[in-house]
Amino acid sequence: MRPFRRGLRLSLRTSALAIPITLVCMLAGAGTAAAESGRARAVELYVSPDGDDGWPGSKRQPFATLTRAQEAVRALTENMRSDVVVNVRGGTYNLSEPLRMTDEAGDSGTNGHQVVYQAYGYGTGGQEKVTLSGGRAITGWTRADDGRNVWRASVGDLETRQLYVDGRRAARTATSAPLSGLTFKVTDTGYVVDSDVPLSWSRPEDMEIVYKGAVAWAEPRCGIASISGDANSTTIVMDQPCFRRAQRVFAIAAEWGNPQPLKPTLLENSKSFLSDPGSFYLDRSKPGEHTLYYVPRPGEDLRRASVVAPVLETLVSGSGSAEAPLHDVTIRGFDFAYATWNQPSGDNGFINWFGSFFEDGDPADPKAQLSEHYRAIPGHVAFLNTKRIIVEGNRFGRLGGQALEIGASDKVMVRGNVISDVSGGGILVGDGRPKDELTGGSRDNVVENNWIHDIGREFHASVGIYAVETTDLTIRHNQINDLPYTGLINIGASQSANPAARGTKILDNRVFDLMKVLHDGGGIYLNSAQGSSYSDGAVVSGNVVHGLKNGFNTALYTDLGSRWVTVRGNVAYDALKSAGGCSLEGDSQVRHIRFAQNFWVHPEPFWGCGKPAEVEVGENTVLPADAASEACLADRECRAIVRNAGLEPRYRRLLDSQDQP
Repeated sequence: MRPFRRGLRLSLRTSALAIPITLVCMLAGAGTAAAESGRARAVELYVSPDGDDGWPGSKRQPFATLTRAQEAVRALTENMRSDVVVNVRGGTYNLSEPLRMTDEAGDSGTNGHQVVYQAYGYGTGGQEKVTLSGGRAITGWTRADDGRNVWRASVGDLETRQLYVDGRRAARTATSAPLSGLTFKVTDTGYVVDSDVPLSWSRPEDMEIVYKGAVAWAEPRCGIASISGDANSTTIVMDQPCFRRAQRVFAIAAEWGNPQPLKPTLLENSKSFLSDPGSFYLDRSKPGEHTLYYVPRPGEDLRRASVVAPVLETLVSGSGSAEAPLHDVTIRGFDFAYATWNQPSGDNGFINWFGSFFEDGDPADPKAQLSEHYRAIPGHVAFLNTKRIIVEGNRFGRLGGQALEIGASDKVMVRGNVISDVSGGGILVGDGRPKDELTGGSRDNVVENNWIHDIGREFHASVGIYAVETTDLTIRHNQINDLPYTGLINIGASQSANPAARGTKILDNRVFDLMKVLHDGGGIYLNSAQGSSYSDGAVVSGNVVHGLKNGFNTALYTDLGSRWVTVRGNVAYDALKSAGGCSLEGDSQVRHIRFAQNFWVHPEPFWGCGKPAEVEVGENTVLPADAASEACLADRECRAIVRNAGLEPRYRRLLDSQDQP
C-alpha cells in the first residue's frame, strides 16, 4: 500500500558532412526482408575497432567510431530512399560520451525508412559480440600499507558507485554491525547518538546511511556531512537537502505504525569497514586525487585482472520534442555495459519512495508529501519524446541505474532483450520524469519477449517492468525472475474521472522468485484508475506468478485506487495472498475489478485495509497450497496457461545463455 502521484497530501485520501558512401549488398537478415517487401536495398555503413574515421565507412574500409558513423548517417537522412544500416563489428567500444540522437540533428529515418544501428551479422549465426561501454579500466594496483590483503589504485577524479573485477560486480563496503546497541535521536540536521562509536568511522563525508524499512516497500539513503562529539555523545550531521526531504516524505510512516522510519539500518562506503573479499571503497579526501581500495576475492590477482569502473551515466540517448520527435530508429544486437548513476552520492541523496521513483525536490505546499520533481532513476539507454523506435535483441548488464527508459514516446517496440546485473530497474515506460522534460504521453508501445532477472542489485525497490500513465501499452510474453521486490508495476492516474492510463494489456508473462529483500509488493502490481470502463481499462491475463519470498506480498495486486481492471485466466501460487490489495476511501478506493477463470490458492481476493466496491469474483479454480504446481499441470486449462506464459518459442534461446555484456 502506498500513494503514488506527485503532489500527494499526507492524508491517504489521494494516491497518488559530404562523404563517399559505398553501396553494398545487405546482410542476410536485412537483405531478405528487403527482397520480400520489394523495398530498395539499404545503404550500409561499417564500424570496426580496426577502422579509421578517415576511411569511407565501407565493409573493407570501416569507420572507427560510432560518432563518425553517425555523421555519415546524418548526411543521408534528409531524403532517404532506403534504410540506412550501420553495421558494428565485434569488440568493445569505450565511449567517451553518450551516443546522442535527435531529429533536429538528422538522426531520424525519413520517407518511411529506418536508421538501423546493429551488431554485425545481427540475426544470423555469425552475429558478432559488440559491447558499448561507459567504463574506465583501473590499473596500477599496489598493495596498501596496512598489511592486510587490501589493494589500492590512484584514480584521479573518478566518481562511481560500482566496480567490476573480471566482469564480476564488487560490493561497496557496507555493514550494520556498528549500529547495534546505539540509540539515535533524530534532529532537524541528523542525529545525536549516546556513544562515541561513530567517531571511529573514517571519512564520514564519503559514507551513506541506508534506511531499510522506512516503509516496507522503499529503501532511501542519505549521505553523512560530518561527525563530531566526545566520549558521551556524538552528533551526526546529514547531507542536505536529502535529510530534510527524507523527514518530510517519511513522516507519514508514523501513521502506519513505524515511529522511527529514519533509524539507520546500514552504513556504506567507509574504509573502516573494508574487510570482506570482493568489497571496495572510493576515497575522495583529496580532490582530483581519489584512491580506490579493493579486497580481492580468492583467486583474483589485481596485477592481471581486468578491473573496470563505470564512468558514463548515459550510453545512448534519443530525444526530441512534441513537434519534432526522434523517429524511425532501430538499435539491435548490442551489449550495453559499465554505466553508473552518481546522484545518490551527492547532497540530494536518494529519497526512494516507490519502485525506482524518488523525491528530487521540495513540495511547494508544506502539506504535500511528494513534489513535482518526483521522478524515476534515469535510463542508461533512454528514448524520450520519440516515435517508431525499435530496441531489440540487446543485452543490458553491469549497470548502476535503470537499464532502459521509454518516455513520452509512441509506437516503440522493446523486444527480445536480456537485462540482468543492474543496480536499478529493467524497463521503464511512460511518465518517469518531471513534466518539463517530457512533452506528451506514451501510446501504443509494446514490451515483449524480454528476459529480466537479477536486477535491483543496489536499489532494492526496483522492478522488472514499470509502466506509468500510458495508453494502449502491451506487456506480453516476458520472463521476470529473481528480484528483490516486485516484478511488474502499472500505475494509472490518481483521479478516476480523468484517467491518464488506458488500455494496458499485461498478457502471458512468467513472473517468479520475487520479494527477496523488501515487503508489501507482488508479482503484478496495479495502482490507480486504469481507464474509464472495462472496455478501455487494464487486462491482466494469461500470466503465471509464483515464488514470492518475503513478508506481506500478493501475486496479483490491485492496490489503492485501482479501477476498471479485468484479471482473467492467470495462475498464481506460492505467495502469501493470491490477489487483492488495499482499498481506502475516495480516490483510493478499489472499484470495478473482475477476477475470473484464474487458478490460485486462495478462494477470494484479500483486502488488507478498507473495502472495495463493485468487485466481481467468479469461476476461479482453487489449487491446493501444498501441491499447487502439480495440481495446475494436471489440469488441462491451467497447464495450457503455464506452457504459453513467458518467452515465446523463438525467444527461449535467450534462457540458454548466461552471458553478461
